[in-house]
Amino acid sequence: AERLIECLAAAQAAGGDRRGQQSASLLVVEKDAGYANLSDLVVDLRVDDHEHPIVELRRIFALHNELFGITPPEDWVAVDEGLASELRERLGTLGYDGELGKAFNDWAGTANLEERVDGLERIDPVVLGALRQQSG
Repeated sequence: AERLIECLAAAQAAGGDRRGQQSASLLVVEKDAGYANLSDLVVDLRVDDHEHPIVELRRIFALHNELFGITPPEDWVAVDEGLASELRERLGTLGYDGELGKAFNDWAGTANLEERVDGLERIDPVVLGALRQQSG
């Protein structure tokens, strides 16, 4: 998907459509690779009317990737005592107190990141980054 957006940007930089810019879209399909493996739609994004549609498409794709992207398991961060303490503190700052696992899952659900959570032994760095950003 990233390469397709880069191709759109390169085509625009090379002269683009002589009529100018107005819209851009991105559709990526793969059998059973959609949300929760319930569809074939991996990415289906549209920018219908924007002064800079490719820039906007890149922005909404980044948001889509944060919510629905997949970080390889080997890139996940081990949750040691220090990180567990940080998680408790940051979740508490946001009003998620109590047992760490429940607080973390509740926050992740509210932040629409539940698909990126799989227990508390290891944490997706995207989720950790989002928690750090939200909790200041």
